[in-house]
Amino acid sequence: MLTGRCSKRDGVLAENLNRHFGAPRRPHGPGRPIGGPGTACLAIIMLALLGIASTVHGNGPDDGAKGNAGVDMHSDPAEAVADPATSAYGVTVPLRALGDDGAEGEFDRSLDRAGRAGLQWVRTDLAWPHVETEQGRWNFDATDRAIERLEDGGMRIVGVLGGTVDWAEPAPEDMDAWLKYVRRVVRRYSGRIRYWQVWDEPNAPAAWPGEPDVAAYARLLKATAAAIRETDAEARIVAPAVAGLDLTFIEAIYEADGGNSFDVLAAGPRWSAGMPESPDLAAALDDLRELMLRHDDGGKPIWLTHLGWESAAPVLFDPDDGGAWARTIRTGLNHLEPRRQEWTLAVLDDPTYPGAMALPDRVLRQLLPGNGGIERVDLNELGRLSPRQHPALLLPLDEATPAGAGDALLRYVRDGGILISGYGAPLMDQWVEDADGQWRRRNVIEDWERELRFQLRAHWMAGDVPRHATRVTAARGFDGAFPVPPRFPEGTAGRFIMPGELRGGDRFTPLLVAREGGFEGTVAATIKYGSDLRGGLVAWTPWIEHRYVRQDHALPRAYLIAFQKGIDRIFWADLHEPAGQDGKALLHGRGRDKPAIEAHEHLTRMRPDGSVVRLGPWRRGDLFSPAWERPDGTVVHALWSAPREMKVRIGWDGPSVRITDHRGRNVDVQPERGAIEMQLGPGVVYIEGPETLSITPEDNP
Repeated sequence: MLTGRCSKRDGVLAENLNRHFGAPRRPHGPGRPIGGPGTACLAIIMLALLGIASTVHGNGPDDGAKGNAGVDMHSDPAEAVADPATSAYGVTVPLRALGDDGAEGEFDRSLDRAGRAGLQWVRTDLAWPHVETEQGRWNFDATDRAIERLEDGGMRIVGVLGGTVDWAEPAPEDMDAWLKYVRRVVRRYSGRIRYWQVWDEPNAPAAWPGEPDVAAYARLLKATAAAIRETDAEARIVAPAVAGLDLTFIEAIYEADGGNSFDVLAAGPRWSAGMPESPDLAAALDDLRELMLRHDDGGKPIWLTHLGWESAAPVLFDPDDGGAWARTIRTGLNHLEPRRQEWTLAVLDDPTYPGAMALPDRVLRQLLPGNGGIERVDLNELGRLSPRQHPALLLPLDEATPAGAGDALLRYVRDGGILISGYGAPLMDQWVEDADGQWRRRNVIEDWERELRFQLRAHWMAGDVPRHATRVTAARGFDGAFPVPPRFPEGTAGRFIMPGELRGGDRFTPLLVAREGGFEGTVAATIKYGSDLRGGLVAWTPWIEHRYVRQDHALPRAYLIAFQKGIDRIFWADLHEPAGQDGKALLHGRGRDKPAIEAHEHLTRMRPDGSVVRLGPWRRGDLFSPAWERPDGTVVHALWSAPREMKVRIGWDGPSVRITDHRGRNVDVQPERGAIEMQLGPGVVYIEGPETLSITPEDNP
């Protein structure tokens, strides 16, 4: 069963209790925390005795009493949102999409679908160049139409201020012109837009004029906040809306005395290349809250302004069959050992260092040429790895290995094991932990070139090597063995592998070759060792984006983790996909449903606004089990396991329950001896009804 104890991170919970049980606020500023970790642990005990649960979200400066009484277990999600002003669910919609008259009916249908899926807030850009098209010439036609369309669709609006114009660039250096724009826009939409975001992702090179400059942004933020508050006393400021959870940038804003210049702390975690659990979104949000507490700002709500996963994997990698990446590696293993039928793939997956593996087993199995399974090993187990039991070992997809692993890896190859380097330059770097606990990379490629008898070629090593090659084909003898896209994504094939100082019996075999102009290089190959080394190497050098997470799986998991950590409002990355694209949006072009919109719809049905979190342990390793109480009094539990799947036994007291998957489909599981057995994976399962669950993993997570 899941059990837990208070930890140093429970100081975050103490701060949340302040927010939800009356911590004082000062105007436009933070409340003061009532205690640290010890207070949190005491609060947990007190709340458990009193049967009180802490509200998770909806505590912005304008939030009133929340409640959606009367929502039953099977209610429509639109009915579950009683007050849009306090809703936690939002989406980003670019102004250009709202102003596209040619697709007006199409986008209105998308807005209607968004409302039915529980989305009540829209974040849109009201950028400077959109309204002051020439110096002194103001045109609000496009923004007026956009705001009207959103209001007609029943949406609450967050206006994003930003952008530069030719006659006043960059904004921080011509503050008078910038503030004139700010006052004019805020005055025009006063009473219709209450929340104003000051710039979007000022820490991103593509978003800030010139190089990102935190001091310049802090000056801009303070001046802009003062202008907004002078223009509209009811307005609230959202900032800094950084790209990623950039704690260094946020800390610098506090140190520049910018903390009193925003009412909502916004950040855009960019987790689209990995799972919500790895990198650890929960730990990152804890770190953000702890930073705010250090600056006496723990009472402010936190919004996530840019959360999203792609709905389609790149052509090089596919979560269902592995794509070109998995098939190439599988072909390489089969080439090295064509007679082997049984494979057990060892995966170096040690969560104690930065290059930890996060690929789920269902993807890793695609690497195996025959029957077999997956076994994850940590650094301690690596030294005992036997090629007889584990004929192949997958290294982290990171171009780096941890310090101290070199001897074990060489022994493994010497004894007959096959190393799989499945990402970029093989073993180029080494992760080294400093005395202060910081991990740093150290280049060790020359050592590995000598030991494993290959050579790396890249543009920074030789002038005749291109930065990237996009014409990639199967090498001679492997035609038809695996799919090769007609054109590789630009920038992926930029590292090339050649045979090094091979010894008698060693054999280098290209699998994929790349051409650009007159250049030809190998981007995937095997080395079969037949000398003092008896194993092999499979190397895939192109970069791949690890978008192995299904969009409809990631969405509810990320939201539930965020709500568990006290996040007030979440904005998905985009609503409506441009024609012919398949990115992060919740809907296809022409407003057609994606599985992700169905997952969002069911999430808001299961967890409507006004739900309260159940305190207590909610995570054990790869097993997640947050629970909450809906406004109608029904308790709901969400269960999933990632990245590893696991079989669990679930028991509860009381009558039968309803179990649904992440898209609202009934899960038919027959109880046995007062409990059920389920195979949990990356798709969330909701269990409605029981006050408590006992969850026992039947295999080691």
